Amino acid sequence: MAMNSTDVLFYILIPVIIGVILLVAFILWLASRGKNNSNDNKTNQNDDWIRKRYLSLKEDEILSANDYYGMLGESEVDQILKEVQEEADGEVYKNIILKDKYNNYTEIDNIYVSLCGIFIIETKAWSGNIEGGYYDKEWEIVLGNGDIIHKQENPFIQNDRHVKFFKRVIHPKCEITPVVVFIDHKIESIESKDVILSSELKEYILKHEYQVMDQSEYDYIVRRLNNFRDNPVMTHNEYVKWQKEHFR
Repeated sequence: MAMNSTDVLFYILIPVIIGVILLVAFILWLASRGKNNSNDNKTNQNDDWIRKRYLSLKEDEILSANDYYGMLGESEVDQILKEVQEEADGEVYKNIILKDKYNNYTEIDNIYVSLCGIFIIETKAWSGNIEGGYYDKEWEIVLGNGDIIHKQENPFIQNDRHVKFFKRVIHPKCEITPVVVFIDHKIESIESKDVILSSELKEYILKHEYQVMDQSEYDYIVRRLNNFRDNPVMTHNEYVKWQKEHFR
């Protein structure tokens, strides 16, 4: 029986439609694979840094869960700051330990320095919902049912010590923006505009577009920080031990 033109058109279009669908699916799969590879590269960079930090521990030292997730958070923020660095000139520092003339020390999680400001970042990877205010001594970590499971020192108080130490050691009159960054947590209950999620950090820094220091001041601050980075005054583990001995 002879087929009419409609039947012929039907049998021609069906394979074409199926082919287009398969082609689109293949393109989407390739795009997804490329994105996953990019994420895998960042994850591998994070893992390499954490592995090096872990291997620096002595046999009698234990890496707690908080330490591990803290390292993950600091490494994630470091990667974000490097993305900022690609779009705007600046210098990135991670876990830098400063020393003053009285042999006091402080370790700062993350620092970003540019002509548009110095960002001293306290990174937190706490679990649970976070509640607290700028002037509260402690912040609460709360479960979904409202039970308080833990209290931690207000990270703004902690970061304020870093800012004061930085000014005492690096530059007394520099303009500093202190920021507290949480890694993927609910922070709606925190009463401060300078508490952000890690996903918001890049935009937060890049919106500071106005120059607040001249080139000579910038060069001086970077030179001082590079000296502490390239000539460490102590290791992270030595710093932890020093803290336990002086702040019991």
